[in-house]
Amino acid sequence: MKAEILKIAKDLENGTIDSKTTQTLLLGLFSVSNRRELLIDVLSKMYDFELLSEIEVTEIERRIDNANL
Repeated sequence: MKAEILKIAKDLENGTIDSKTTQTLLLGLFSVSNRRELLIDVLSKMYDFELLSEIEVTEIERRIDNANL
């Protein structure tokens, strides 16, 4: 995410994008939809390190989907 933020800032500074586009891109980076991907990634890592069982991961993913994240 850091790389994406820096690219957006550089594009704004260079005039490649305007402030409205910058705002849209930054809001997209911090959007709720990206939280789902992050949560699934964290769950995967927790499963890999045997901190969660497959059943627990499946249940948490179901709850995430139901929460519309």
